[in-house]
Amino acid sequence: MKFYTFFRRNLKEIVRDPLSLIFCIGFPAILLIVFRIIFSSMGEKVYEATPQFRIDQLVPNMCLFGFTFLSLFVGMLLAKDRTTSFLARLRSTSLRPADFMLGYAVPMLPIALFQEIILLFIGLLFGLNLTANVFFMLLALLPCSVLFIACGVLIGLVLSDKSVGGVASILVNVAVFLSGMFFPVSAMSGGFVTFMKVLPYIHISQIAKTVLTGSGVIEFSVWGSVGILAIYTLALTALSVVVFAKKLRKDNF
Repeated sequence: MKFYTFFRRNLKEIVRDPLSLIFCIGFPAILLIVFRIIFSSMGEKVYEATPQFRIDQLVPNMCLFGFTFLSLFVGMLLAKDRTTSFLARLRSTSLRPADFMLGYAVPMLPIALFQEIILLFIGLLFGLNLTANVFFMLLALLPCSVLFIACGVLIGLVLSDKSVGGVASILVNVAVFLSGMFFPVSAMSGGFVTFMKVLPYIHISQIAKTVLTGSGVIEFSVWGSVGILAIYTLALTALSVVVFAKKLRKDNF
């Protein structure tokens, strides 16, 4: 019951800031529309050189882009609670560190889901085929959002509310450039591609594109991406819980 009360309070705090909520959901949607209009005006041949801007590739990439703002959202909320000593007062309750983590993470999942639904709806308007794979991609990407939520929790725990915005912005740019969002990874080679594959962002993009197109779902490389993403997500989540526990034991939370 106490977890539910904490969860409900955080959900109200999120809804209480409609401008940030609109930006979190609306900016990726606007970017998707702009990209689609620009590249559609260039003709079909442009997709031979830039396949990442085809609608079945662009929609998953924009979902990934939207998830990066979840880190900013939850990080600022948590850092603000630390600044106002709200979390310090909650130490007198029976909530465990994992409950605190869930209390901040779970309210972000409906936002992630709504992001996906909006972007997929826009994709359908621009020619994305309505198949069962659309629904499967919706389900496949939702767990991927947990990675960014956990990252946001960690940022909010270790940084002040004034620093969260800058660091989260760096995370947005890192995800954009290291996921192959706006350039064809298949045309690249060398150490930079290897570095990209060590990080989780390109694997989220690969999972989403594979599920949406329905091709290669049994290939080892795709399941390798699932494994790498799971490792990162579990590690970041566990680290967030550990840092939460240590912060709760300190007087100056």
